[in-house]
Amino acid sequence: MLAAAYCWTGRNTDAFPLIERMEEIAPDWAFTKQSLFLKYGLQGDKAKALTYATDDLRAEAKNDHHFAFHLAACYAVIGEKEKALDQMAYAMQIFYPDVFLSTNPLLANMRGEDRFQKMMDEAKAKTAFEI
Repeated sequence: MLAAAYCWTGRNTDAFPLIERMEEIAPDWAFTKQSLFLKYGLQGDKAKALTYATDDLRAEAKNDHHFAFHLAACYAVIGEKEKALDQMAYAMQIFYPDVFLSTNPLLANMRGEDRFQKMMDEAKAKTAFEI
């Protein structure tokens, strides 16, 4: 989670050693693979990033809405907008952090997408309440 937080705050160079350590100690863990996907995407190596976009990773996302959100960020940073939006739509069935999603730097290239904006509007409506 610390590596993810570093990436979410633009501190990628702080995240990468943690991700590499994860690879050393738990190479088959889904979160390690997702983190490597993100790392290579942030480094601009789309081909290497996509080697981690496996069926196992997508299956993990289907079992965990929060993991689906992380996978959405991976797809977003490599410009796979439809795949990112598909993962976000699934994640947002139960997970509505609209402020975080609307400011997360990993999703910056998604903000201009109509589908993204509709999701943000829905998330705001679901989390709004009257005092």
